Formats: sequence, C-alpha cells, structure tokens
Amino acid sequence: MLERAGGVPLRDQVMAAAGVFAPPSDEGMMPEGPAARMHQALRAIKPEMAPSLAWAAGERTARYIMARRIPKPAQLLLRVLPAALNGPILSKAIAQHAWTFAGSGESAITGPLVFEIRDNPIVRGEVSKTPLCHWHAAVFETLFAAWWTNVCAVSRKAVVRRVHLRAGLF
Repeated sequence: MLERAGGVPLRDQVMAAAGVFAPPSDEGMMPEGPAARMHQALRAIKPEMAPSLAWAAGERTARYIMARRIPKPAQLLLRVLPAALNGPILSKAIAQHAWTFAGSGESAITGPLVFEIRDNPIVRGEVSKTPLCHWHAAVFETLFAAWWTNVCAVSRKAVVRRVHLRAGLF
C-alpha cells in the first residue's frame, strides 16, 4: 500500500517511525502494536494521504477476513438470507471476534448495527476534529456490503459513518 502510494522511501520512512522493521505480509493479520504505530506514523508523516491509505488497508483487511476467516458455509448462508437476518448474524460474528477489530480496546454493539470501540488502539492518545478511524469504517463497510442484498430494501451500498469524534471511540 505505502509503496504503491509513495514508493519505497515513504514505506521505509513510515516503518522506521513506527519501529516496524519488515513490511506487513499479505498472508496474515498484523499484530496490534505495529499496526497501530504504522497508522499513527502515517498520520504524522503524510496526514493528507492517511485517510485514503487507511481506507484501502481496511478494504484489504475485510477481503482477507472474507477469504480466510469466515467459513464458506457461513458465507453461503449470508448470501442467501435476507438482509434483515444476515445483518444481525454478521453483527453477532463481529461481536464474537471483537479482538480482530478492537484489539486491546473495548468493543460493543450498542444498537442495531451500531458498533462502538473504546480505547481504540489505532487512535489511542490522539485528538482530532475529524474522524481518524478510516480503517475500521472500511472494514465494516466492506464486510456488510459483501452480503447485503436488495432483499428487504437493503442495498449493497452499505455505508459506515463515525458518530462520535472523541478520540478512541468509533
């Protein structure tokens, strides 16, 4: 991602600032500490690029989860059920695997399809007047858009929005 956006020099600069000494692998999920430091370093070094690169990383993470973490029978079930059923099923699965999304933060479902992440490690300690959780928004939007059908008037154009601007809360 970083290499495509700004070449090897940008990748190496962000990695060095984050204390990460090997590029992330496409074959697995990156541990929370290095991932959070990479996001924070990118926002500090290239704030204008950070939202779109975090979004792209979130989409890639969702595709990884769909390909390798959600069993094929469950994916088939999500495709054939109406949105009124598959939305809550996917929400429950997200809650059961909250560590994937919140790491050491606290995750809760606080309403129908409303997710809350407190003490979010990706933005921990940062304060901003604009949302910083582009990665999370992209992961959730990509996951939900993959299985929502036109049944029950729900479209594939699932949209995630951040409703609180307090640091560490998505």
